[in-house]
Amino acid sequence: MGDGKPQMSLSGNKIKVLFWFAGTALGRLLFLKMMQRNVQNACFAGVTTLCSLGEPYHYDLMIKKRLEEGRFTGPRLLVSGPGILPTGGHGAGFFRTADGPWEMRKAVR
Repeated sequence: MGDGKPQMSLSGNKIKVLFWFAGTALGRLLFLKMMQRNVQNACFAGVTTLCSLGEPYHYDLMIKKRLEEGRFTGPRLLVSGPGILPTGGHGAGFFRTADGPWEMRKAVR
């Protein structure tokens, strides 16, 4: 403990349960609240810009919209929308897959 390495691994059934929960009404409420708090904490720590490279339930887009509406204060958010990754890539099964430049072009349109 305290060596800088992750102490817990989310894999297999744990990650499936987490993603299932995130898609429920209660999960949505809790994840949005947690994300909003994290964005505010980043702002209070002096962070001016945050970047999200894909979030399966688009909660990052919802947080960005809340910021733009002035519902809370936070840093600028750069969000990509739906994630796209190669077959078997990190996050496979939760994002759209595309292999090669032509499939990638098709996926972003």
